[in-house]
Amino acid sequence: MHHLTERPQRNVFGFVDPDRVECSIYSYQQNHRMLEIELHDPEPQTTVYLQFVMVHYFTGPTVWVGADFTLMPRLVSMEMAQTLEVFGNENLQALSRDELEEHLQLCKVYDVCPVNLPLEKITICAANVHVHIATT
Repeated sequence: MHHLTERPQRNVFGFVDPDRVECSIYSYQQNHRMLEIELHDPEPQTTVYLQFVMVHYFTGPTVWVGADFTLMPRLVSMEMAQTLEVFGNENLQALSRDELEEHLQLCKVYDVCPVNLPLEKITICAANVHVHIATT
């Protein structure tokens, strides 16, 4: 599980060369708020699935190259949570630090800029992400 910090954390899924990884939306279940992305790394011929759960927001293309996912800092997550009213109209700035941390664990923002689509950006706001490595 990733923890929110004050600074962006790049390449959070640890790809050796994230710029060569081919990505595509594998499945999306709107009612279950689940988004699954298939990532194929041509060397060493590895396929990984990222399963985002409790998805609050997604924007971007459905197919791209580049898996340098950045976990955005807590301020970005807090602003996105307020904008999307993830927690209703609750004022997150009025919460104690512990209450804020608990809330923001349900709203993490991941960004990735595709290397093949320089004008695009993928943004995902979700509570959690699970990583599954495909077996052949």
